[in-house]
Amino acid sequence: MRIDLGGATGTVEVTVVGEVDFGTVPWLEAELAPVAARAETLRIRLAGVTFFDAAGAGALVHCTRVCRARDARVVLVEPAASVRRILDVTGLSRILDIES
Repeated sequence: MRIDLGGATGTVEVTVVGEVDFGTVPWLEAELAPVAARAETLRIRLAGVTFFDAAGAGALVHCTRVCRARDARVVLVEPAASVRRILDVTGLSRILDIES
C-alpha cells in the first residue's frame, strides 16, 4: 500500500494505492489520524486500491467519525470496484460521502 498526501489549506487529499486489509490498516490509520485531526475537508482518493476488506472499511468509518466530531468533512473519491463493493454490502455507501 502507498499513501500520498497533498492539498491546499483546509482541504487535504490522500491518495491510497494498493491493498487495504488487516495487515495494512494500522499504517493507514496512522497516516490518516493527524490529517483527520486538522483538515476541514479530507478527500480520500481510492481509485488505486486493488484489494479492500472490512478492516479498511472500519478505518474509513473511524476517520469519518473523528472528522465529523469536529464538523469536518470526509469525501471518498472514485472508490475502486473492490472498495465500492464492500461499502455497498455493508450499507456504508448510504452514510459516507462518495464522489464517483
